[in-house]
Amino acid sequence: MRRVPMHRSLWKPILFMGCERTPFMIAAISSALLIMNGGMWAKILGLAYFVIAVALMAIINAKDSQYFQIMWRYVKYQNYYANNAIYPGKSDCPKNF
Repeated sequence: MRRVPMHRSLWKPILFMGCERTPFMIAAISSALLIMNGGMWAKILGLAYFVIAVALMAIINAKDSQYFQIMWRYVKYQNYYANNAIYPGKSDCPKNF
């Protein structure tokens, strides 16, 4: 039986510092704003926030490389999907609290 190799670039996105690009940029810009506009303690806090946020995102993306992309799609379309099975006789409006 012939096997066709599937290259990693087809199913795994390119990660930057182990993170997806969009959440990495959100963490980088928010910590940079905190570093630029704050005092000495705010600068230390902004640097610590950046290091911890990137480390957490890298751990999450090591397990699932498209975690944030899937999560944002779920949040975006949450109103369209009911969180319970719809049986005859039950209301079909989603109860997402």
